[in-house]
Amino acid sequence: MSELQLETNDLRYIGGSAYQEDGNCVFVFYEEDCTYGVERIILRNLLKLFGEDYVILSEEEYADEREKLSMHVFTNLPWDMYKSIWEKDHE
Repeated sequence: MSELQLETNDLRYIGGSAYQEDGNCVFVFYEEDCTYGVERIILRNLLKLFGEDYVILSEEEYADEREKLSMHVFTNLPWDMYKSIWEKDHE
């Protein structure tokens, strides 16, 4: 079996969305994305590609007005690093 090869550019496909908080990147996973656990593992490994200092800091579950659940995964990856990767795909 071949080993999964990740590249930093794969970061733009993780989670349903991302936003900035305190200058860092927060990834959002939605309840219907039943691959949350897999995406979290991939996110953790993608962060390591940037350096051992980039990690998942915490996670919080939220429910919107329609009771749609989402998990917000807070990282210490600078928003500007993520944004530069995302913009490469949306030029």
